[in-house]
Amino acid sequence: MSHKSIAKQLLIDIGNTRTKYCFVINGELQPVSYCDNQGLSAQWFSQHWLDVEQIVFASVAQQGFSSLLTQWAEQNRIPCLQVTSPVQAFGVVNGYDNHRQLGVDRWLAVLGAHKRFPNQNCIIVDAGTATTIDYLDRAGQHQGGWILAGIETLFTSIQANTANVQGEQLDIEKLAFGQNTNDNLAQAAWASTLGLIQQAIQLAEQQGASIDQVFLTGGNGQQLAEMLAAQHIPTSYLPLLVFEGLSCYLTDSE
Repeated sequence: MSHKSIAKQLLIDIGNTRTKYCFVINGELQPVSYCDNQGLSAQWFSQHWLDVEQIVFASVAQQGFSSLLTQWAEQNRIPCLQVTSPVQAFGVVNGYDNHRQLGVDRWLAVLGAHKRFPNQNCIIVDAGTATTIDYLDRAGQHQGGWILAGIETLFTSIQANTANVQGEQLDIEKLAFGQNTNDNLAQAAWASTLGLIQQAIQLAEQQGASIDQVFLTGGNGQQLAEMLAAQHIPTSYLPLLVFEGLSCYLTDSE
């Protein structure tokens, strides 16, 4: 009786304080796991990742984390590739004047959107610590984008610089005019982010492109997607979008 071998690969997104990782088993992305960067060590890698056949990773953290990972992988004879933002790859052209300045997570989200939904004019929103907006046309040309403070930062920044404007509760059920200071702050944080997305759609249309869909990822992506859908804007919440971009760099296992 023969047993089919299981191909197990690993995708890693190293952030400033936290690392997200996702196994790929026989070509299928598995649920995302998380760990604090302070806990990363060669011993930790061996306990969790020693059985993989290939590693592809991206990092915005200090170089030491990347070096630690690549050295460990080399010692254990595991092929390991660090992805950075290129001029072009996999049918997508980087729209930045200096391609290296485009954050690698943004590049990967754009790449993931193109992989999942080729030949579409789309807006890609990564709503986390910062909210980034990217416009990708159906030819695979990244047209650039915007960076805005994340929703939490918008909510807290005014409070940090004023004595009498304070709030505690950021969550909202739907957009409305606030009738107390907290709701004014919270509603404005969500409304300004939604307005940025809507402005991106309008600007692309002014440039002659009809936007087929808005793709959202990141911690606030799901709620933003629901709010946009309520306004009849075609949206998809894709929590694995960065990992789908990373998966483009995997080599097929026979």
